[in-house]
Amino acid sequence: MSPTLTRETVMSEAGITTGPVPLVCPYLYAPVCGSDGITYPNTCALDAAACKDPAITLAYGGQCVAITHEQKPCPDTCPFDYSPVCGSDGNTYANKCTFESSACTDSSLHIVAYRSCDSSAAQPPCPQTCPGEYNPVCGSDGNTYGNLCALQVVSCRDPSLRMTSRRECGAPFNTCPDVCPDQEDPVCGSDGVTYRNECVFQAATCRDATATSTAGECGTTTTTTTTTTTTPPPQSFTLFPPRPFCPNTCGRGFRPVCGSDGKTYYNRCLLMLRACLKRRHLTVAYLGFCV
Repeated sequence: MSPTLTRETVMSEAGITTGPVPLVCPYLYAPVCGSDGITYPNTCALDAAACKDPAITLAYGGQCVAITHEQKPCPDTCPFDYSPVCGSDGNTYANKCTFESSACTDSSLHIVAYRSCDSSAAQPPCPQTCPGEYNPVCGSDGNTYGNLCALQVVSCRDPSLRMTSRRECGAPFNTCPDVCPDQEDPVCGSDGVTYRNECVFQAATCRDATATSTAGECGTTTTTTTTTTTTPPPQSFTLFPPRPFCPNTCGRGFRPVCGSDGKTYYNRCLLMLRACLKRRHLTVAYLGFCV
């Protein structure tokens, strides 16, 4: 079995000296609560703190809820709308406000599901960990999240939160991506071309305001023809940014993957980091150790 490539190994191969904590964390606010009761701006910042104190782990997504004796006044009136939530006491509350009215005097009470307690509809558990790759999305709350999973961690506890765009909040729509994830999630462009994922489509067509895409590969029944045009081709696209800007924000979660180069990586993010530093096309062959 080949040795597992860690973050330190990948960085040292590129001649980059690293310390025990991540060198750079993205300037995005996707808060998470640590087991130490501190709210960190994103998972990378929490990982940095965990490097110094291994006892620190992710408690849940979102800001830490401080329990103090100086609570705001308990609500005495609530709207009549029915948006049931299930409390940890097994009772169904008509809406979040009526739940908060009860929880105001019982600090141990918390929401376990945004539905009635007796509902047979099983809800998937909230994600506890997310990949370290930076593929920003904008939430309806105006916050930029590192990737869709990071948004889902928060939206699992706040169903009103949704994704509004697959880019940083406030980024102009004509901004061309300069790096895309290597994930296989094909979309069909209005030009009849199948793109590896939505980001690659945006990179190739971001100068064309009329371009649209639909999920899935383009139909195989379409007849392909070769035409000559004087229109300049779309902006050239590369999967990799300049080496100094390769995403050096990989977390330390041990989720080994086997790369297409036959080497085992500590996690998927480190495989992508090595691909960026080496300017090589690497993909995940399968999850787990290479055999």
